[in-house]
Amino acid sequence: MEEKKPDNIVWDKEKGYNAFMLPYGTSVSAPVIKKDDVSVFLSNSGNKLNHYLEQRFEEIRKQMEDLVDLYNLNEEIYKSELRFEPVMGYTYHLYKRNDGSKFLSMVKPTEWNMPYICSVTLNTDGQWVLQKDSSTKN
Repeated sequence: MEEKKPDNIVWDKEKGYNAFMLPYGTSVSAPVIKKDDVSVFLSNSGNKLNHYLEQRFEEIRKQMEDLVDLYNLNEEIYKSELRFEPVMGYTYHLYKRNDGSKFLSMVKPTEWNMPYICSVTLNTDGQWVLQKDSSTKN
């Protein structure tokens, strides 16, 4: 039968008396163990995380809107009438005829009087990119 030790003695079968090795106090004269107040940390961390996630969401939403705009522009250009093979890096202009059909031209909007929609450039990926100084008018 095992010898029973009093409750106030810290005894381990493998290490013997090991109170000095424990990370917490083992006697009534040891300092009181208090739970830290982490509410401020949790509140601040939660606010920071929410702010970060809102920013990332807005960035992703903006990227998605840009992607949709790029898709719509390319769809509009590729569905328009084209009577020449465009060269990458050159600027072309999209116009609208009286019957509503659209066509791509090398002629600048200042050189004639046609209903102008926008100016685009063909990049190396085969994507039509809207020129910054171009304003879309339908």
